[in-house]
Amino acid sequence: MPYRIGVISDTHYPTRLPELPYAAIAEVFQGVAQIVHLGDIESQLVLEKLAHIAPVSAVMGDDDAIRLPRKRILEIAGVRIGLVHGQRSLWIERIRPMLLKGLGKPVDAWNGMQTDLLRWFQADNVQAILFGHWHRVYNAWHNGTLLFNPGAVYAMTVEALCWQRQHAPALLRRLIAAHHLRRAMRAPERYQAESTVGVLTVHEDGQLTAEVKRLAPILYPCQMNDTASLHSGRRSPLQVFGDHKPRAAWRASS
Repeated sequence: MPYRIGVISDTHYPTRLPELPYAAIAEVFQGVAQIVHLGDIESQLVLEKLAHIAPVSAVMGDDDAIRLPRKRILEIAGVRIGLVHGQRSLWIERIRPMLLKGLGKPVDAWNGMQTDLLRWFQADNVQAILFGHWHRVYNAWHNGTLLFNPGAVYAMTVEALCWQRQHAPALLRRLIAAHHLRRAMRAPERYQAESTVGVLTVHEDGQLTAEVKRLAPILYPCQMNDTASLHSGRRSPLQVFGDHKPRAAWRASS
């Protein structure tokens, strides 16, 4: 019988969203043998709730204070699977790409991530490497190893930024949200991300397949007419999201 693993990453609860769509996640992960969380969990409660669906293995992300390993190996029916969040140094992730762009040189869309993943697990004889951090889906084979990123549960949308601007626990997060809201007025198409998770299947013959599963959009306590105003550029983001009280209820469609 195939062995199915629920793959989830970058939940970022509670700093970037008021709740997680557990019902939608449970529906997608129905029947999985276990769940792996690839970091940026932020709250032990997330792991505890996921454990009601299936046993959970997790690694630490750069936004985590939870004490977890940064790298793990799972072995299932002789198939070895590496788990890692995927963060690298500030130089690699931010400064070097900016310098290359400034010099007019091409920058790889994944900034050499594939090479680093294979190097990190070079001595571990893995058949797959699961990683997060990018908030972007990746599903491809490299040198006989499957590299899979399920995307993120947290999606940076205008509605998410609206909530963070008003309710994020940390001042820095509220300031970052305000910055992105200003950028959203110039390029709203950049803030239409989707919430996703993944399922990795280990087949009876040892073959691996990975698929991405979309979750229903998370509905934030934000007035939709205000959001539409932001997209049309008629008002500043601080006006749009600073002059009303949020609706009390939040829900997620499943």
